[in-house]
Amino acid sequence: MRVAVQAAVSGLMTSLGYTVIGTLNGDIIVLVKGGDGG
Repeated sequence: MRVAVQAAVSGLMTSLGYTVIGTLNGDIIVLVKGGDGG
C-alpha cells in the first residue's frame, strides 16, 4: 500500500508545483519547490 500512497502524494505535490526528485528509504519524499507550478 505504501507505494500507492507514495504515488498519490507525489502526484499531489507535483500538482502543487513541487518537483519530486527522489525518496529516502522509499519512505520520505524529497521535494523541490518549482517556479512554474500551481
